[in-house]
Amino acid sequence: MRLHVYLVHERTGFKNKVRAELAKRWFRLTMNPFTKRGRENLAELDSRTVHICTDVIETLDKNIKELERELKSKAGESKEARLLMSIPRVGYFSAVSILAEIGDISRFESDEKLCSYAGLVPSTKESGYMSIHGRITKQESPFLRWILEECVWAHLRCAKDTSLTRFFYRMLWKGKKAAVATARKLLRVVWAL
Repeated sequence: MRLHVYLVHERTGFKNKVRAELAKRWFRLTMNPFTKRGRENLAELDSRTVHICTDVIETLDKNIKELERELKSKAGESKEARLLMSIPRVGYFSAVSILAEIGDISRFESDEKLCSYAGLVPSTKESGYMSIHGRITKQESPFLRWILEECVWAHLRCAKDTSLTRFFYRMLWKGKKAAVATARKLLRVVWAL
């Protein structure tokens, strides 16, 4: 999964390089340059940089599709992944990613310990009788935290009346913290499943 994320990130970088090169040459885009027809238009352009970048993008596309097929097959074989995919907008990639990051769920005694593992609990500073709670700890798995937040945003776009959506809108007054709090709630659902 991390290799997939890395390759997609690299492909985005090469696409941005092509767009920058086209902008330098005042080449006006009338269509997506990365479709079949768009690549035909780019082939006519006299730019070594664009040609090399499009070749790399095609290679990355091929490798990304191969990894996606493999991940889909792993998700279909796993009972746990199919359970996670029953949550609206948790797709095969997210389900397999969550499972890979968590590992054996039985090692967590409670949902709170799982949330702590993901770094989705507030930091605590204690002195004597005083206890101050601050920002989330961010000490553990940034990839798990990222994938959960992506699932939250996808869930909010399509699932209009679910407990997660209602929770997010109740927490919206906290700004960006609402997505983190909803990701924590989603992780509790994952633990329950």
